[in-house]
Amino acid sequence: MLSHQLLVFLKAAECGSFTKASAQLLITPASVMKHINTLESRLGITLFLRSKAGLQLTPAGQSLYKDAAKLYSAAQSAVSRAKNAAFAGGITIRVGSSLLNPSNVLTTDKKRKTRSVRLERLIKILI
Repeated sequence: MLSHQLLVFLKAAECGSFTKASAQLLITPASVMKHINTLESRLGITLFLRSKAGLQLTPAGQSLYKDAAKLYSAAQSAVSRAKNAAFAGGITIRVGSSLLNPSNVLTTDKKRKTRSVRLERLIKILI
């Protein structure tokens, strides 16, 4: 929901390094630097003091970090509440089958009673 540049900024600020942030975000360090440079250019402010020892937030960066962290938390909560509301009435799972290749997901092995185990696996895959 939030800008990808803002999410990269948050991770870089938390890690104190473009390289460490890139490893956690599964993108290249060059991509992290490009996101940060683009964000700084868009905002017209410097967010980090860069040195060989790592990154340090500027006062503007600290201010943005505090607000962005709150926004990120609020966005995560909003998405979670929306998903809970969407599934409040339960979910419907439809399983299709064909006569040529019948599904055995809903069949019951009378000796082992494996229907519920198969359904649980199916639900975990779908969710």
